[in-house]
Amino acid sequence: MDGTARLGIDFGGVFVGSTEGAGRVSSREVDSVLPLEGALSGARRLSAAFGGRIWIISKASADTEAWTRTWLHRHGFVGQSCVPVENIVFVRERGGKRAECESRRITHLVDDRAENLASVAGEVDHLYLFGATSGEESGPDGVTRVPDWSKLIEMLGATHG
Repeated sequence: MDGTARLGIDFGGVFVGSTEGAGRVSSREVDSVLPLEGALSGARRLSAAFGGRIWIISKASADTEAWTRTWLHRHGFVGQSCVPVENIVFVRERGGKRAECESRRITHLVDDRAENLASVAGEVDHLYLFGATSGEESGPDGVTRVPDWSKLIEMLGATHG
């Protein structure tokens, strides 16, 4: 690693509650799926804290990828003050996140699934299980539980802001 902090964030379960069935939702209905509380302001603050070195790395089918890209644009997540369009990456298999994190030298990864974090353990130094509370699965060693965007900003923004 080059010593520069780089943040990767999963989409489903972090920006929105779920993307289950998203590829079947019409483009008009994209507007009805709202971001989780604090997601937009949080992503903008973290983008600034990480000097724009922020990526969305998500597993999705082609249909869900198209829906997600539309959703990100319509809700203001794409652009200079948030996530650069070229930093939105989709993989078709869960295991693909490891290769994407490696090629982009991701140092911090936020995901709502412990198994995704386990798949990048050893490659990504700082792992955050989003939406997790103390009574839930913790994932691999070294995973930090993060219940919401407010706590994520506190943990990452204060460290890198």
